[in-house]
Amino acid sequence: WQSASTVYLSDLLNRTGWTTPIQIIETTQMCVCDKTGCSNREIVTDASGSLADEPSTGWYIRLSGEAIYSQPFVFGGTVNTLSAVLPQDICSMEGSSKLYSLYYKTGTPYPRPTVLSPEAVVNNKVQQSINLGIGIPPLGMPFQVVAGTGKEYQAYAQISTGGILKLQQQVTQPYEGRFLLWIEK
Repeated sequence: WQSASTVYLSDLLNRTGWTTPIQIIETTQMCVCDKTGCSNREIVTDASGSLADEPSTGWYIRLSGEAIYSQPFVFGGTVNTLSAVLPQDICSMEGSSKLYSLYYKTGTPYPRPTVLSPEAVVNNKVQQSINLGIGIPPLGMPFQVVAGTGKEYQAYAQISTGGILKLQQQVTQPYEGRFLLWIEK
């Protein structure tokens, strides 16, 4: 966007399947509900690690067996998007969803997990996406955000099953709530 020249796919860095190695600093117990029921699970809330290099032109992720057609959401230095994971059986009526939560400058998972989920960190590596379960994302904007503490916030997303998912998230950059008001004369 800062150049008048044409950008080709070969100019962008492929960030497909990228994970970020970390050292865990802090964990907490959080009630997590999924298809097996609700239970307290250990969640990584703070970690340290290195950020990937920022690409000079941009980045992309190649999808296989899934599609993104909902609007991405950028907040607090993080790009969130839902993907529809398409069923392998062409006669199947259901699909599932994944949440991709990536640092906007690099296209990689941030060292401090941006999603508070047991799936966010596996074998001391922050994952690029987490599974949200059965149901595909809607057309348009799937996210609604409730402000949090400046470091954490709650996002809500609705999927095709009618379920509303509560996503506990952390920002990569602090944010401030602002109220803007103007009067036209």
